[in-house]
Amino acid sequence: MRKVKSSQKTKTPIIPLVTFGIPAYKNGCLEEVIKSILNQTYANIELIIVNDASPENLRETVSKFHDPRLRYYENKENLGIHGPVKNWNKVLTYAQGEFFILASDDDVYMPTFASDLLTCFYQNPKIDIAHCRLKTINAEGKKEYSPSCPEWESGIDFVWHGFHSNRLLSVSEFLCRTNALRNIGGFIDFPLAWSSDYATWFSLATTGGVGYSGHILLEKRNLGNNMTSNYPLALALQSCFEFKKWFQSFAQQLNCQNELDQLLLGDIFTDAETYYANMHYSAFSTYWMNRLTVFSPMIMFVQWVRLRQQYNISVSTMIRSEVHVCSNLLRSFVAIFKR
Repeated sequence: MRKVKSSQKTKTPIIPLVTFGIPAYKNGCLEEVIKSILNQTYANIELIIVNDASPENLRETVSKFHDPRLRYYENKENLGIHGPVKNWNKVLTYAQGEFFILASDDDVYMPTFASDLLTCFYQNPKIDIAHCRLKTINAEGKKEYSPSCPEWESGIDFVWHGFHSNRLLSVSEFLCRTNALRNIGGFIDFPLAWSSDYATWFSLATTGGVGYSGHILLEKRNLGNNMTSNYPLALALQSCFEFKKWFQSFAQQLNCQNELDQLLLGDIFTDAETYYANMHYSAFSTYWMNRLTVFSPMIMFVQWVRLRQQYNISVSTMIRSEVHVCSNLLRSFVAIFKR
């Protein structure tokens, strides 16, 4: 019997381009970060670095790499001084990949980061974002691991966990569809970028849910040297105010797919004021972390009196903040006397 040749041609598998974008300002870990990205096992990547008018010599560090997948740009003026998100979105404008990662200039990626997260998209074709488990390291070398997540969760479930602080999320652990990110206007801009990552991921989660890899694929460095560590308190409270306004509008537009979604969304609305109060407490306590003096409790009370009506800061938030400051002062005094 004569064999009949198939008229169908073998299709070449589509290998999407993945963009890593770094809004760069610090030089300390930049070389290590670049190496971790260029050494990905998934080869079809591009790396975009946008120097945000840094006073450090980033160009010299980047010039050590001769890889055609790397593109380097410099801003004429510092965009981050008006808020980091502006440079995040500047980086996004250069992206040519179907998928996008906003990388930090001090976070290191494991070799299979891109390939493992792309697998999440192959397994769940409707999703627009996927993320991974991560390890964080602070300036003292203390390590912390993010809690595990399901391989897929609905958008409302993802928002519920984020709203109840059941997630340790960062901006640089997510892989997303570039067009989906552009369709929502890029990263959502709040002062100091506070909650900008959460708002952006919440928005991208609503279409098809969120994928997840349980492998630790990112080593995040919390070294305490970011550009917003010495922020004006009023600007931090303004960020809390803008996030609250944004979230109230966002939550009203969420579509529940089942009874569980309805229960979770109702719980989000019930606990919303507690979440906003915790944001205010974080703004006060973080602001005073490196500014402690014997006058701090009094100054903080004056700040609360001056700002409480404008930003709707409760008495309980002020009391929690005062207790936090006083306890830190007490620990400082005890440490001095023990010397």
